[in-house]
Amino acid sequence: MLKRIITAVVALMLLIPILWFSDTIVFPIAISLLCVIACCEMMKCVGIFCHPALSVPIIAFAAGMPLVARYAPSYTLPLVLLLFCYIIGYSVIGYKRLGISEIGLAFYEIFAVLVGFTLLVRVRDLRPHMYLIIFVAAWMTDTFAYF
Repeated sequence: MLKRIITAVVALMLLIPILWFSDTIVFPIAISLLCVIACCEMMKCVGIFCHPALSVPIIAFAAGMPLVARYAPSYTLPLVLLLFCYIIGYSVIGYKRLGISEIGLAFYEIFAVLVGFTLLVRVRDLRPHMYLIIFVAAWMTDTFAYF
């Protein structure tokens, strides 16, 4: 438990400068990095990380979507739909390599991660101080879940 709390405090110290410079390109790049890490972890959990025809485009989208949300927000929905069409196409073409249940679960998890991180950037841009509530709530619930 002490290790988890120390990790949270260190992560908070790293997060404060990113939040301070959230109006610059530093914020979407940091969110992109977190999004890539989260998508890779989700793909490892589902078992599709070893399929490069599916994992490489997902990682590319994870790296790019927070940047698109900041600098070209009108392209966010079309790009998510493009990824959806690609995954559906892969499920038709590569049905022997992966089952539809693995592809469906992977799409749901990746969609939740991508939308969550992308909306974090959009909330920061639309209401500059409201995004802090998201970070404070997540940090508090994670920290106090052990008490």
